[in-house]
Amino acid sequence: GRVSKVHLHFENPFWRQGEGFFFFARYPQDLDLSEYFSNETDAGIYDVYEEDLSSYLNYDDKETDWTQSVYVMNEIVGVRNVLIMWVAGDAAEIVDNLSEEEILLGAKQLLRSFTGDPMIPGPYKITRNTWLKDPLAMGTWSSPSVTTKVSDYADLLTGLPSDENPRVLLAGEHAHKKFAGVMHGARLSGIEQADKIINFINNNE
Repeated sequence: GRVSKVHLHFENPFWRQGEGFFFFARYPQDLDLSEYFSNETDAGIYDVYEEDLSSYLNYDDKETDWTQSVYVMNEIVGVRNVLIMWVAGDAAEIVDNLSEEEILLGAKQLLRSFTGDPMIPGPYKITRNTWLKDPLAMGTWSSPSVTTKVSDYADLLTGLPSDENPRVLLAGEHAHKKFAGVMHGARLSGIEQADKIINFINNNE
């Protein structure tokens, strides 16, 4: 799947603990950020923001604005000053190729435009894994297609050349039919494959 998960670090969180969940629902009129500023002072602030963003956001072509594909930011339990920003689809690949400075600026603008508060402090750093750029991953987690069958998961877990003689074994969230896409699916498939190795060793001592 194409999803980019970016951790945004703030010097001082602007949200109350337990309320750090921001869901971004958009209408066509939301695509014009200038509508969030209603007076001359606000308009001046908007002009500064727009100038700052002009290096990589093209408001004449909204498809190039990766922030339009951010659908949620949420806090992490036990971590007071971090929000996770989720970016989906084509924009995830764009984000994985952006610099830290570009992401920080886009995240700040997104929060300010949706809250209507031009004074919200932006994050000061990010942490992330650029999975879409990793040639060994080429994405984040698996997503079954309309043609995926339950038997496909069994095929992925079948050892090569056989379970009795496992020279090659695959494990990961993509290989678990019930918990595909989540960490415990990866763990359970790993345990299952490890058991095959143990059985092979025990049977050939």
